[in-house]
Amino acid sequence: MKKFTLFLTLISFLFVASCSDKEDEELITPKSSVEIKGKVEKGPFVKGSEVKLYELDNSLKQTGVNYTTRIISDGGDFDFGELEVSSSYVLLTADGYYFNEVRGELSEGQLSLDALVDVSKQQDINVNILTHLKKERILTLIKEGKSFKDANRQAQQELLTCFALQEYADKDASTYSITAGTDEAAALIVISSIVLEDRSDAEVTEYLMRLSEEFKNTGTFSDEVKAEIREKSMQLSFESIEDHIIERYSELGKTIEVKDLSYYVDWDGDGIAGNELGDPDEERILRFETDTLHVAAAGGSYEVKIETNIPFSDHPAVTPSLPLVPYSPEPLFKIGNIKCTASIESDRLILNIDPAESRIMNDTTFTIYSMDGKTFSRLVLVQEGDPNKPLELTSTGSSILLNFLTKGRDAMNDFHIFDALYTQLFSYGSKTDWKPIYEHQVNGTTLLVSDSWAKSYQAIHSLNLIMKRIKEVEPSIYTSFAVLESMFYYEMAVWWGDVVYVGPNVEEGMNIFLPRMKIDELFAIFENDLQNGIRLFPADNISFDATQASSYLFYSNAVPKTILAKMYMYLGEYDKAYPLLTQIIQSGKYTLSNSRTNALSLTSKEIIYAFKQDPQSEYSRYIESTDIVPALLYSEVVMLAAECAYRLDNAGDAISYYNRMAESRGAATISSTTDFMSAMLSLWQNELKGTGTYFAFLKRNNLAEEVLNISAYKQLLPIPQNELDKNPYMKQNPGY
Repeated sequence: MKKFTLFLTLISFLFVASCSDKEDEELITPKSSVEIKGKVEKGPFVKGSEVKLYELDNSLKQTGVNYTTRIISDGGDFDFGELEVSSSYVLLTADGYYFNEVRGELSEGQLSLDALVDVSKQQDINVNILTHLKKERILTLIKEGKSFKDANRQAQQELLTCFALQEYADKDASTYSITAGTDEAAALIVISSIVLEDRSDAEVTEYLMRLSEEFKNTGTFSDEVKAEIREKSMQLSFESIEDHIIERYSELGKTIEVKDLSYYVDWDGDGIAGNELGDPDEERILRFETDTLHVAAAGGSYEVKIETNIPFSDHPAVTPSLPLVPYSPEPLFKIGNIKCTASIESDRLILNIDPAESRIMNDTTFTIYSMDGKTFSRLVLVQEGDPNKPLELTSTGSSILLNFLTKGRDAMNDFHIFDALYTQLFSYGSKTDWKPIYEHQVNGTTLLVSDSWAKSYQAIHSLNLIMKRIKEVEPSIYTSFAVLESMFYYEMAVWWGDVVYVGPNVEEGMNIFLPRMKIDELFAIFENDLQNGIRLFPADNISFDATQASSYLFYSNAVPKTILAKMYMYLGEYDKAYPLLTQIIQSGKYTLSNSRTNALSLTSKEIIYAFKQDPQSEYSRYIESTDIVPALLYSEVVMLAAECAYRLDNAGDAISYYNRMAESRGAATISSTTDFMSAMLSLWQNELKGTGTYFAFLKRNNLAEEVLNISAYKQLLPIPQNELDKNPYMKQNPGY
């Protein structure tokens, strides 16, 4: 009996072996015992999910025999143990909840995945998206007469080609595991994530059905589906997916590695994933030879070299994850655009840049990217502004400039009030609280003293606010405001002597207490800004219009020349001041008015810098009604030149400049410098009264004590008491 059984077995084996016309099919003899285990991975199916095994015959039809087990860990592991199967083929079906690697959380609904495998080749079986999608295709190919091995190999190749991952088709999908840290693992993660992207659990099931139906008959997807797959793949946040998977398995007590998933996407649409990103084992290099390209206002053609070892483009396949750009408030000026054409030729960026559209320096950024957008390089194009273009303010710019003009005008009005009353060229009239000023009886609590001090710093702070915002935008505009700031510090120095210098980083209202700064040190701070202004600003821009914003920002270099000359004269450096003044005069760009009234009108050709007067200001109401609040006038320049020439023993020029002023106003001329200072006093009192310049003239020439009948210490105003109270570094002027 034993011999007969053995004989039958042998005959059966020989029959099966001889009848097989499929070379590599090693069919299991009926009721052979195999151990079947593995994993279900979408992300991993959770513990308790059901896994069924359906026995198939050699024609891949179900025999009616099936087995059921459950996943025994949250890593998706299952184990059927040893089973007796009647052929080499089984169908595995898993149903359950799974870890969603895209969202980084467990699914809300269940998913069903299949795997059709030859258990004679392997008993460790991973059920995943790929095994699921190729199942129906394998069955179709077998019906067409192919062996399981050939059908499986073809379906595998076709399926991975649909995802541009054909490079990884040699290994069977049932051996892929997302925990393996291999290329195949990365490919599986990417495909699984594509299926999940922006879909609910129900939609995932529906989508898998759609893909399977399309794939089973043709071995490919429609062009529409392929385009959708590529689009979805480029939308994935690979860093997040990698993190989610690593964190999930870390929670399960397992450390895994995940390759850079961006290498498993077809970024350029050539049907091959990852070839666009270079060698994954090498550092990506992509950089311009310079970070910044400076371009002239006239534009022109430029070339910038590019160093790289990867393909790149100026139009990435995906929106790149660039660093967040810090919030930038609305600019002050309408800048326009930099117009240019750009092309990439091999390793060079070719730029053809049009002339500047704006007066303001402008910049733009040209960026090149790797195809996945993860590597990039930026080139900043900075184009100089065209000084011949008009200036246009934004609404923010108009608001900020108006703030300065208001505060600057108010501060300058107070300086003029002091000059009018303290020199007794005007009466206080009905404004009896100004009587102490007229009588030189001020102290630290005098209201106008504290108000004028406060208004001066308010004007300075308004300038600092602008300067902080534009320092890196346009040097000439920054300089224009720095020049104006120096004008207010000069006036404060005239009236208070040493004052506190607050830099651009000190904002209004900040409790930063600083000591007073020596006048020579203060003036030295601004000397560079004033010299820059002389260099940057045009000499022929004389059409100052107090009603136009551009006049307050872009003005003649006579503005910094005049301020710097006045600073030099305050320090007794007449030799430095004189050339600056004569340059203004010799330019021939300004005209002396025939009366003081005309000099203070809006249409005056004497205006170097001024503010439009407020008819309701205290100066207008109680001192004198004028169209402007003069800051710098040509008549003062001529008088300053005469004074400098006299101090430098240049009698001829002193007389000439004096007479030029006198003749314009119809006053008596002089022929010698015998009583030069007396003549200057008279001309200043009569023709420059109301310009806020008389007191400084008296101080420079040591005439204040005599002319005003005051003690020496009263050539300075007292520091406001409230400043002394809050600032421990503040010292009161002597005598008060």
